[in-house]
Amino acid sequence: MDYRTINSEFYCGVDIHPEWSHICAPDNTGKKYVNRNMINDFNNFKQIIQPFLPNRVVGCESAYSTYRPADGCRKRPIPFHPGHAPNMKAIGQNKQKNDRLDARTIAELLRTN
Repeated sequence: MDYRTINSEFYCGVDIHPEWSHICAPDNTGKKYVNRNMINDFNNFKQIIQPFLPNRVVGCESAYSTYRPADGCRKRPIPFHPGHAPNMKAIGQNKQKNDRLDARTIAELLRTN
């Protein structure tokens, strides 16, 4: 299996749903700067992460609604890393299951490569 080496100052984990998503944005030490729900609109998403650009990496589980942020990030120079959901075993192994924790886990997976 090939792993990516991701070096950034800020990481952004997104737990995507059809209408809304939860976003968690820690820095490279793990301190959270953003941890909130948002409506699925790329302009809203970009406004939330604007203070952290250009040193931001975005990641989410690959799902049917992943193309929205992926296309938006591709048009702008924002690195985007979708992850295959079955390979994100850390999310499935959490004792609790909620969107806040899933977004945080995705951000931590990015941060720790």
